[in-house]
Amino acid sequence: MRTILLSAVLLLAQACSHKSAAEEEAAKWADTLYPGKPHTQMCVAKDTDGDGYVSCTVVIDGGAPIARECAGRWTTNEGCREPKLRLPSAK
Repeated sequence: MRTILLSAVLLLAQACSHKSAAEEEAAKWADTLYPGKPHTQMCVAKDTDGDGYVSCTVVIDGGAPIARECAGRWTTNEGCREPKLRLPSAK
Protein backbone atom coordinates (compact mmCIF):
# COMPACT_ATOMS: atom_id res chain seq x y z
CA MET A 1 0.00 0.00 0.00
CA ARG A 2 2.83 2.36 0.89
CA THR A 3 4.56 1.73 -2.45
CA ILE A 4 1.35 2.44 -4.37
CA LEU A 5 0.84 5.71 -2.49
CA LEU A 6 4.44 6.79 -3.10
CA SER A 7 4.13 5.95 -6.82
CA ALA A 8 0.92 8.00 -7.08
CA VAL A 9 2.58 10.99 -5.40
CA LEU A 10 5.58 10.79 -7.72
CA LEU A 11 3.38 10.58 -10.83
CA LEU A 12 1.35 13.58 -9.69
CA ALA A 13 4.52 15.59 -9.01
CA GLN A 14 5.90 14.75 -12.45
CA ALA A 15 2.64 15.74 -14.16
CA CYS A 16 2.53 19.05 -12.30
CA SER A 17 6.15 19.81 -13.22
CA HIS A 18 5.43 19.17 -16.93
CA LYS A 19 2.53 21.62 -16.74
CA SER A 20 4.45 24.36 -14.93
CA ALA A 21 7.55 23.98 -17.14
CA ALA A 22 5.43 24.09 -20.30
CA GLU A 23 3.56 27.16 -19.06
CA GLU A 24 6.90 28.88 -18.40
CA GLU A 25 8.02 28.05 -21.95
CA ALA A 26 4.70 29.31 -23.36
CA ALA A 27 5.11 32.60 -21.46
CA LYS A 28 8.64 33.02 -22.86
CA TRP A 29 7.34 32.29 -26.37
CA ALA A 30 4.60 34.93 -26.01
CA ASP A 31 6.99 37.50 -24.51
CA THR A 32 9.43 37.01 -27.39
CA LEU A 33 6.92 37.20 -30.24
CA TYR A 34 4.50 39.71 -28.71
CA PRO A 35 6.59 41.94 -26.41
CA GLY A 36 4.58 44.18 -24.11
CA LYS A 37 1.24 42.51 -24.88
CA PRO A 38 -0.65 40.80 -22.06
CA HIS A 39 -1.03 37.05 -22.44
CA THR A 40 -2.29 33.98 -20.65
CA GLN A 41 -1.23 30.41 -21.18
CA MET A 42 -2.73 27.12 -20.12
CA CYS A 43 -1.10 23.73 -20.62
CA VAL A 44 -2.14 20.17 -19.95
CA ALA A 45 -0.37 18.22 -17.22
CA LYS A 46 0.77 15.20 -19.22
CA ASP A 47 3.02 14.46 -22.17
CA THR A 48 0.75 11.85 -23.74
CA ASP A 49 3.01 10.77 -26.60
CA GLY A 50 6.36 10.86 -24.78
CA ASP A 51 8.02 13.43 -27.06
CA GLY A 52 8.85 15.92 -24.28
CA TYR A 53 6.18 18.46 -25.26
CA VAL A 54 2.73 19.10 -23.81
CA SER A 55 -0.26 20.80 -25.46
CA CYS A 56 -0.82 24.44 -24.56
CA THR A 57 -3.19 27.24 -25.48
CA VAL A 58 -1.91 30.82 -25.49
CA VAL A 59 -4.14 33.90 -25.69
CA ILE A 60 -2.44 37.17 -26.64
CA ASP A 61 -4.14 40.41 -25.60
CA GLY A 62 -7.60 38.81 -25.51
CA GLY A 63 -7.33 37.55 -29.10
CA ALA A 64 -8.03 34.14 -30.56
CA PRO A 65 -6.49 31.12 -28.81
CA ILE A 66 -3.21 29.88 -30.32
CA ALA A 67 -2.40 26.16 -30.05
CA ARG A 68 1.22 25.32 -29.20
CA GLU A 69 3.20 22.39 -27.89
CA CYS A 70 5.72 23.50 -25.28
CA ALA A 71 8.56 21.62 -23.63
CA GLY A 72 7.83 19.97 -20.30
CA ARG A 73 10.27 19.13 -17.54
CA TRP A 74 12.50 16.01 -17.61
CA THR A 75 13.52 16.63 -21.20
CA THR A 76 16.32 18.36 -23.07
CA ASN A 77 13.72 20.08 -25.27
CA GLU A 78 12.95 23.76 -24.83
CA GLY A 79 10.63 26.33 -26.31
CA CYS A 80 7.33 25.90 -28.13
CA ARG A 81 6.33 24.67 -31.56
CA GLU A 82 3.24 24.31 -33.69
CA PRO A 83 1.30 21.16 -32.83
CA LYS A 84 2.10 18.07 -34.88
CA LEU A 85 -0.50 17.09 -37.45
CA ARG A 86 -2.34 14.02 -36.26
CA LEU A 87 -4.23 11.95 -38.76
CA PRO A 88 -6.97 9.57 -37.67
CA SER A 89 -5.81 5.98 -37.64
CA ALA A 90 -7.48 3.45 -39.91
CA LYS A 91 -9.52 0.85 -38.10
